[in-house]
Amino acid sequence: MFVLMEGCLGQVSEATGLIPRAPRIPLRISVIFDFAGGRARGRSTDISASGILAVFDRRLDIWLIGQLSILVGERPIAIEVRVARVNGLIAALSFRSMSLIGRRTLQNLVGDASP
Repeated sequence: MFVLMEGCLGQVSEATGLIPRAPRIPLRISVIFDFAGGRARGRSTDISASGILAVFDRRLDIWLIGQLSILVGERPIAIEVRVARVNGLIAALSFRSMSLIGRRTLQNLVGDASP
C-alpha cells in the first residue's frame, strides 16, 4: 500500500504502510509557546517540515495546543502547534497551521540548511 502525505510545508512524500518521520535540520533559535495554561520559553534543537523539537523552561503536557512564536532573521512567525511528544523538558511540537508567509519562510530556512 502506498500513501501520499503532505507536510505542513507542502512537501509530499511516498510511504509504504508506515508514515516516515520528516528529515530534521539542526536549528538553534529561541521559541515561545503560548497556551491556555500559560507560557513556556525555550530553545529549539531541530526543525522539519512537520514540526520542531525544543527544550523548554517547564514541562509541557502531551496533546496541548497553542501558538509557537519564533524569530527567523528579522521575521517573527506564529505557528499553531500541538505537543506531540514529551520527555522531561524536551517537547516535540507538531505544526498544525501557519500563514503562507510563515510557511514560505520556514521552507526557505529548511531548504537553506539542507545538505
